[in-house]
Amino acid sequence: MATITLKDSFAMLKSNYWDVIFWVGYNVGLGLMTFWMAWLLHYMASSIPGPMEKVYKGEVMIFVTTLCASSMAVFAEIRDPHFRNTKRLVLFVVTVIVIASSATGAIVAIPPFDGKSAVDAHRVFLLSVFMFTLGVIASLVLYIMRLTIDKYDFRREQVEEIAEVTDEAKGLTKTKDGARL
Repeated sequence: MATITLKDSFAMLKSNYWDVIFWVGYNVGLGLMTFWMAWLLHYMASSIPGPMEKVYKGEVMIFVTTLCASSMAVFAEIRDPHFRNTKRLVLFVVTVIVIASSATGAIVAIPPFDGKSAVDAHRVFLLSVFMFTLGVIASLVLYIMRLTIDKYDFRREQVEEIAEVTDEAKGLTKTKDGARL
């Protein structure tokens, strides 16, 4: 049986790009709804803190942690030798993202003991953007891998493999020990 690779996944995207667009809209668009609402409410009544306050408090890190952690369920669905090398790399990257974003989110969310801000807001913003980008890309790759497994035509592959083995067998007239078939 041939194995599915990431190259096969990206080739399959041509016919399934709406699934990916829906995934991005659902997970990123709706996942960040608290930021959209904070932005809307802030501009309706400026006394309400804006979405940047949520970034500075580590809420983007919480979003990245939950997005990546929930996307890791795809590893339970991918069996056999499919994505053999990619699985290890993506698992490592997603695990690092989950650990880093959850630790950073926890550190940023803890209020300072002395009343002074111990964390630079600009660095929190830059790290949040970086982790958000990495997290969305890694989770999207995992979704594409799952989509490929769901949409891949294994039956066609098995029929082709059986036909190939049959053709090879027709050409053989002897076994390895010299006995005729």
